[in-house]
Amino acid sequence: MSHFRLIPLVRGIHAAPMADSLAVISAQPTPAANGKDWVSRRRIRGRDRPCRIVRNVRLPPIRRAEQIMAMPAMQRLWSAREVRDLIEKNAFATPRYELVNGELLVTPSPNALHQDAAYLLLRALNDYFKIVPIAHGYTAPLDVDLEPELVVQPDVLVVPMREFERLRREKLPVRELLIAAEILSASSGRFDRVTKREPYQRHVSEYWIVDLDARLFERWLPNDTRPEILARELIWHPSGASEAFRLDLVHYFAECLGE
Repeated sequence: MSHFRLIPLVRGIHAAPMADSLAVISAQPTPAANGKDWVSRRRIRGRDRPCRIVRNVRLPPIRRAEQIMAMPAMQRLWSAREVRDLIEKNAFATPRYELVNGELLVTPSPNALHQDAAYLLLRALNDYFKIVPIAHGYTAPLDVDLEPELVVQPDVLVVPMREFERLRREKLPVRELLIAAEILSASSGRFDRVTKREPYQRHVSEYWIVDLDARLFERWLPNDTRPEILARELIWHPSGASEAFRLDLVHYFAECLGE
């Protein structure tokens, strides 16, 4: 995975690749040729490269949305025990810590749109389960351990009734899912569509990716290599259910977006 650090220049923003360790900036900057800016040098992968430090440069605004950050730490592999320790020591619901293939994923607080999308999906599912009591839905943060070295927290998840009853008696984490759903954000596409999808497909019968920008659901089943794209209606008929769950996606996305 490539990582980039933005360096402000006089005529724009240039992205320079980061080294596996922190870049070293010279402690003695020198004036640039224009006499206004300052130039220092840093060492990246064995080469000295100049970088310019300028005053009064307008930076682009920070997008206030849920952003997943990977923590490669010089290719360090994290263990489930370390990640659970992070979760246990964190007294708040955010950031959210997850572990997939040894990679630590850290997710800050979601924005209001993201929360609305998760809440409305959960409400629709639990309204259905009041009529067809075969399962129960939750939203993150809720630890899910489907494999020994896998720790995930889907935005919306559905557990069968036997797991729901076990969770009431015993301590977390969740060990069995019927549905895992992730609300797509600007930075989570690779993680939701690739990194998390593969373990979800191994253990969950339905994996849904909610794309608010495109107003569609991506529906992944265990053996799928491509998702089913749904823009009008989502129909899910779980085993043993007397009737199917139906979600009007046009109405769902309009309500999410306040239309």
